[in-house]
Amino acid sequence: MNIQTKLAQRGVLLGYRIWQPKRNSSFSLRNEKLFFAYPEAVEEATHVDCIWFKGEKEMPAIIKICTKKTIIESLYRLSNLKFSLPSYFTDFVLIVPDAIVKEIKKELDKPILNNFSPKIYTFSEIELNNWAL
Repeated sequence: MNIQTKLAQRGVLLGYRIWQPKRNSSFSLRNEKLFFAYPEAVEEATHVDCIWFKGEKEMPAIIKICTKKTIIESLYRLSNLKFSLPSYFTDFVLIVPDAIVKEIKKELDKPILNNFSPKIYTFSEIELNNWAL
């Protein structure tokens, strides 16, 4: 089972509606009340891997899967999304290969990202179901 499927399953288990770009291509985020007034956030959100919605007014998590090749893009996409939306109580989550955790933390220390601190989980933590939001 792939990581994106595990993310969706965890969200469903917690009682959330799940949005994933490949799975929900016909379901537009533009119709979500939490995104309705923020078209720039919709564009950024189409590049994440999973969003959990709770009812009409809560978005518990926005999740991006990162690879070694997409470190910078993943960090900036999540950061841009965070600052494109009002301050909902949303966890911004980055799922990363175990081997690049240090690189991720090094990038997060850069001044341009110093106001952004996503939760970071490794592929092995997801595979072993050893994570919680």
